Amino acid sequence: MDPEDRRAFEALRMVYGQGMLNGPFAILVTDSRSMMGLNDRVKLRPLVVAEKDDMVFMSSEESSIREVCRDLDKVWAPKAGEPVIVELEN
Repeated sequence: MDPEDRRAFEALRMVYGQGMLNGPFAILVTDSRSMMGLNDRVKLRPLVVAEKDDMVFMSSEESSIREVCRDLDKVWAPKAGEPVIVELEN
């Protein structure tokens, strides 16, 4: 993460820290430009990410990703609380 983004996220955390998500979760958030996957800080809920060529898949289970694409280039589970951010092509 570049320093400017890091400072912005630190400021948000200081202001809105009390409103942070707490407990078990794995979420996907997207808009027309990007997609983000995130699981809780203790990793009580799974998040699996996979890549095939220029495609990225995110799910709570590897098996559901493999139903869509069997021959994956890379599969991994992000660390607890580590966001996976993907820039989308328009």
